[in-house]
Amino acid sequence: MIEALETLDEYDDSDITVYDEYQAFVNSYEGTYDTLYLNKDHEDYSSWKQYAEYDGFKVIQTDEETRLC
Repeated sequence: MIEALETLDEYDDSDITVYDEYQAFVNSYEGTYDTLYLNKDHEDYSSWKQYAEYDGFKVIQTDEETRLC
């Protein structure tokens, strides 16, 4: 248990917040999706891209609104 808590110290609180925002976004969609269209100007573009790829989504950069399809 102590080791797990120590590893949490490796992450900045802002990183955790960005991940929580990503998870809330994904969870707001019902159904099954395999592609994340991610706005190229999204403030957390690189983090969201990494999370989505890890979750198995194909990530496509777009000028439009960020969405799952």
